[in-house]
Amino acid sequence: MDSSDVREATAELLRALGPHTDRDWAPVSAGSLEWSCRTTAAHIAHDLLAALDASPADARAWHWGPCDPTGFASMGTAEILLHTHDITRGLAVEWLPPGALCRRVLDRLFPDAPDGDPAAVLLWCTGRGDLDGRERRTSWTWRAALSG
Repeated sequence: MDSSDVREATAELLRALGPHTDRDWAPVSAGSLEWSCRTTAAHIAHDLLAALDASPADARAWHWGPCDPTGFASMGTAEILLHTHDITRGLAVEWLPPGALCRRVLDRLFPDAPDGDPAAVLLWCTGRGDLDGRERRTSWTWRAALSG
């Protein structure tokens, strides 16, 4: 994954949330989060301040664990998709993250994810949804670096 995935996820965010910018997001909880939709949107904007295009392939950083550029791009993509989902839940807007982007995030960050619809599996992996035959997750982590 790379910055093009982050741009694709951002375009999806704009498509899903753009028509709802005239609403008051401050008093509305973002799905199951304790944050409001407004705070969650600010968090997404903060996530997008990274410089993926300028990072060499062997660069390493720390974001909830060791992270390489593809992991950072994957986390950025995941954050956009997941928090867009949180906000749409809070605003009562029907939306699911696109399957192709979810599949790439799962392949990169959750290599042991179960089979199934990629959006449903990503939501389950991050404690946001149910998956048949599996208990809802209450804690989770992703694999942001492929090697030290």
